[in-house]
Order: sequence, then C-alpha cells, then structure tokens
Amino acid sequence: MPDLTVCGLGLANPLEAKGLTTKWAIELVFSPIHFYEQAADLASLFARPINRSEKLKIGRVA
Repeated sequence: MPDLTVCGLGLANPLEAKGLTTKWAIELVFSPIHFYEQAADLASLFARPINRSEKLKIGRVA
C-alpha cells in the first residue's frame, strides 16, 4: 500500500473509499513552488493528507 496516491479529481473518492490516502494532482500544478525557499510549502502539500489520514484512523473502531 502506498503512503500517498497523487491522482485526478475523479479518482480521489473511489481511491479513498478503498483506503488509500490521496492528493489531487491539480493542487501540485497550481502551487507556486519556484525555488528552495518554498520547499516547506511543497512538503506540507504532501504531509497534510497523510496527517489527515492518520487522525481519521485514530477515530475508527475496528
């Protein structure tokens, strides 16, 4: 299982329903990352969905 799946908008919900953590590719296209000064912004784009997924796992009852 991948930690994060970058996909289009149409695939995000079905993949999330299968238990995958997703990030919309379009968000990466329109993110203003131009030099190493914005490296933290790029890292947060990937970290946010992973953190959200971990928080949701805590609330689930097995």
